[in-house]
Amino acid sequence: MTDHLKGHKSLAEMVSAHINVYRDLLQDALKKAPAPTHDMDDAAYLRHELEALADIEAACAVEMVQEVSAPAHGMR
Repeated sequence: MTDHLKGHKSLAEMVSAHINVYRDLLQDALKKAPAPTHDMDDAAYLRHELEALADIEAACAVEMVQEVSAPAHGMR
């Protein structure tokens, strides 16, 4: 573990603990987004962010599985 990860094994583990909160906040903001105008579409931006968050969640899950299945240092 390293200090910058605040006790977590990896960045993936650190971020994954907060994904549901971020998703809830983005979904709430999406529900409250104003109607799009010719130069602004908050809803489209928020949908993009939700899609990006889903990608981040999937990547974190893969990395955490790899951490669990990786052999310990010095072992083969």
